[in-house]
Amino acid sequence: RRVSGGVWQAPVIIKEYQYRSFQAGDRNLYFQDIHTAKAGAGDIHIVYQEYVGGSLTELDQNEIRYQHVAGGQLVSDQQMSIDATDSSNPDMAVSLTGAVSIVWNEGYSWTTQSGTNLIRYREGDGLNSWSPQVTVSTWESGQPQVVWVGADTAVMFYADAQPYLTKKVGGNWSLPLVVNRPEIARVKLDQFTADVARLQYIVAP
Repeated sequence: RRVSGGVWQAPVIIKEYQYRSFQAGDRNLYFQDIHTAKAGAGDIHIVYQEYVGGSLTELDQNEIRYQHVAGGQLVSDQQMSIDATDSSNPDMAVSLTGAVSIVWNEGYSWTTQSGTNLIRYREGDGLNSWSPQVTVSTWESGQPQVVWVGADTAVMFYADAQPYLTKKVGGNWSLPLVVNRPEIARVKLDQFTADVARLQYIVAP
């Protein structure tokens, strides 16, 4: 719903809740981790995780969806994630020109108990034109966030207990860089407490 002239307007249904009816083929469907952004023209952009409750294998049906509301009407409803593993942790940024960038986690399969959570990225016009899915990180990573920096996009994510940043410039992604000074994870530090010489080598600048 939106307020116009101090009056609440009629609500716009962007997605209906599908409850479990215990009938064959039905799913227990939830919506969570919802993010919204308001564009300059007053449009509302929404990204969220469509979450399927139930068994572990049903978690692989979780998807990332995007919706665009303009003029009080739903003008776009798109599924962003396109593989058969668990998709989660969406984030979104909208540029001054209305271009939309979306990131999320994907890659671990609850069905096979295998796979690696990576950062996926797509961008588009907020309607029906979207880029192919791009993998931003190549190792276990999570908590992605995306922002527009002028005409470019930057993605921040966590991996190896460190924040990383990568930027897309001219269609190419830069190598991810550690944002803060790398620290030694406690679990790794404990392995060398009995070896003073090696410990000194590890923590030395």
